[in-house]
Amino acid sequence: MERPAGWECSRSLIGLVKTVPPYHLLLSEGQTWRFAHPLIRHVFYQTPSAAWRQRLHQQIGQMLEHLYADSFDAHLREIAHHCIRAGPAAAPETVVTYARRAGDQAFMAAAWGDAARYYDAALSAAESITDFSVRERAELHSRAGLAHYWDMDAGPTIDHYEKAIAAYRLAGDIRGVARALMEQTRTRYTLASVPLGILVDIQPLAAALEALGERETALHGNILTVMSGAYSTAQHQDKARELAQRALEIGQRLQDDRLQAYAYFVLGVAQSRSLHVQEGVECHRKALALARHCDVGGGNAVSVSLSCSTVTATTMRYPWPRRV
Repeated sequence: MERPAGWECSRSLIGLVKTVPPYHLLLSEGQTWRFAHPLIRHVFYQTPSAAWRQRLHQQIGQMLEHLYADSFDAHLREIAHHCIRAGPAAAPETVVTYARRAGDQAFMAAAWGDAARYYDAALSAAESITDFSVRERAELHSRAGLAHYWDMDAGPTIDHYEKAIAAYRLAGDIRGVARALMEQTRTRYTLASVPLGILVDIQPLAAALEALGERETALHGNILTVMSGAYSTAQHQDKARELAQRALEIGQRLQDDRLQAYAYFVLGVAQSRSLHVQEGVECHRKALALARHCDVGGGNAVSVSLSCSTVTATTMRYPWPRRV
């Protein structure tokens, strides 16, 4: 195997380790070494200049690429970490590639905070790439927004979706605009500080829904579920039920279990808030059953937990309909 760049530097580092006096600063663990205490590591790490640390991170990243060539995915986040910490010492294209892939991997593992940081790092590196497309930037902002959403961080979520909307518009992507507006609207009434009884601004989302055209798709149905949730939060339960029912009908025609699950979920919320408790619980049970048929990797585990928690909360708050 060809020696990676930085090999001579690494050999000198190994020689330096061997000359460290036996003051128990380093502990040997087979073929690896570690500092005896985190404070010792901190002092050694902060002593060199920032530029020197960045070059070292870049060299470590290159060595790990060669070392783990046969098990790359298992060490993807470790390599991405060093690429990101390398700063300008690493090519921005390399940082974007690794950070985006590491973000996807972290997201699939439900490590929302890690995924958000990787996507943010990819976007930061992309600013140095002159030919980075508007569409790619829009997709990265959308992924970052979703990761921040599941990490329960409303501010960055709304900001990323705002930038995604602008980028999708520049790219002429109507569906992209609609998806980003949908997620931003959902964020405004679920994470942002919107009191119960206040209707968030849904006009941009309604306009995006109209722009999609008359042919009903899963995106049409998902937008209707988000609008239903907004009206339900505003205590307009009749309108919320109407929109949820329309979304459910689209899901049934398309035989889309995930859309049906979300439609039943928001319909159940509207029913429960209208004190139609038995109907609400039944909707959530149907949502749970449909959700179990969907891929867990698509975030469906969250919809399952939402359905479970809502059924539990409803039956605890209104214990009298025990027959449900």
